[in-house]
Amino acid sequence: MDYAQLQEDVANWLNREDLADTIPSFIRLAESWRNKSLRVRQMLKRAVAILDEQYITLPSDWVEAKNVQLNLKPGRRLEFVTLDQADQIRERTGGASGPPYFYTISGPQLEVVPSPGADVEIEMTYYARIPALSDDAPTNWLLTEWPDIYLYASLVHSAPFLQDDERVAVWGSLLREAFEAAQQADQRAQYSGAPLKVRTRKLGV
Repeated sequence: MDYAQLQEDVANWLNREDLADTIPSFIRLAESWRNKSLRVRQMLKRAVAILDEQYITLPSDWVEAKNVQLNLKPGRRLEFVTLDQADQIRERTGGASGPPYFYTISGPQLEVVPSPGADVEIEMTYYARIPALSDDAPTNWLLTEWPDIYLYASLVHSAPFLQDDERVAVWGSLLREAFEAAQQADQRAQYSGAPLKVRTRKLGV
């Protein structure tokens, strides 16, 4: 499966030969939805940087943070707080600097609280935006592993354009099944190697 084949499949499922210029927009809308909703291990990336002030720019493909930590000895995992909570913490501490304990997201930047008193290495594991398809980039890992998600999501976004509301439920149902299958496969892959735990309980309990 590649970008050209996906466009052909969408046209075939819609039984339309006049949508060659429009189908790419259905795929772009599907990609936008997919980045907001899908969270699987293939999306995870790691970024390391030296933190020398209160703010640091997020990676360009950042979607959502999974873990943020300072690489101290021992390491320190930072706790997420809202922007309002971050402001309250700064007020309570009088704006004092020191090793951060919290982080929040402020636009395209990650903000730590309190501000670091010295340079420290920060490491973030985050969900990255899945590379968009194009003629120059005809495939990606999602299209390779779960082409049905691409197909059904594109079909869902075709329905409003075609004023075919009845098909939304059909495409939506197929998309939910494909989406759930991908999430379940990801869970199995992550935990299939976990050691078994033997549990015992007393008689009569």
